Amino acid sequence: MRKLNLYVVILTTPYFIQACNTPSSNTKESEVSFDLIKETEWVKNEVTKFSNDLKKGDSTALAAYYSSDAIAMPPNMESVMKKDIASMWGEAIRMGVRDIKLNVTEVSGNKDLLLEVGTYEMYGDNNMVLESGKYMSALKKESGVWKVFRDIWNTNAPPVSTK
Repeated sequence: MRKLNLYVVILTTPYFIQACNTPSSNTKESEVSFDLIKETEWVKNEVTKFSNDLKKGDSTALAAYYSSDAIAMPPNMESVMKKDIASMWGEAIRMGVRDIKLNVTEVSGNKDLLLEVGTYEMYGDNNMVLESGKYMSALKKESGVWKVFRDIWNTNAPPVSTK
């Protein structure tokens, strides 16, 4: 009986070793499930929706694109925490911002974090360009949906001379 058990162990050991070295199907699924091209298209669609919400003057809808712990870093201002992001966009709308054109130039990342890079133009009444510049937004998933986690932008305008 001992010889039989020894043979069973000797014969089955290679199969157990092979099974332990084979990646699980769950690992393969999680690696395959992230598709940067698909996520880039999603980002570009969301950018269009964001522009449309700004045209409507809906600062609450604009704030909904941000995560619960988001920080926006507009030019020449202190950082704005999530609780004040709707107010920040509301103030921009009251100051005359009527439209924004966002041009996504790059999206990189992985299943945990996306980095969106691009240029922007803000417009006032009569399609007058108020400001143009560049931006970078980091996105993370919150309840299964990508949300802006960090948002920074700055103008292309030269600094104002002090002389």
